Amino acid sequence: MTTQITTVIPDTPVGQIARLLEKKHIKRVPVVEDGKLIGIVSRANLLQALAAQPITHIRSGADEDEKRDIILGALAHVPGLNPVHLNVVVTENRVDVWGIVNSNDEEDAAKVALEAIDGLGEVSVHLGRIPNYAWGI
Repeated sequence: MTTQITTVIPDTPVGQIARLLEKKHIKRVPVVEDGKLIGIVSRANLLQALAAQPITHIRSGADEDEKRDIILGALAHVPGLNPVHLNVVVTENRVDVWGIVNSNDEEDAAKVALEAIDGLGEVSVHLGRIPNYAWGI
């Protein structure tokens, strides 16, 4: 049984909560204010928050570089996802996202972010995992 309980406060940024869940290998974290439990944030809640983001539109006639910048901008807002570990390739009406994520949840969140971009065309996601020991963790 855990004696050290990890908690967050109500105004903890979503990205910080996502990193905490990943780092501590937990699925939920209690939200505490003035020593009282006021809620619980789960991984599903983080996905819901991401899905609730407004849809981004790519203007017709946008070139490949402009599309790539919009995609990378959307992925940069995914909690826990590091866009430095991603490569986005845009060719005409096709998008391929290659890279490394730490978990299935991060991959799912990336897919949700991509689905929220209107006008992308065909999107293929090729994300792999590197075990924590490879990072020295």
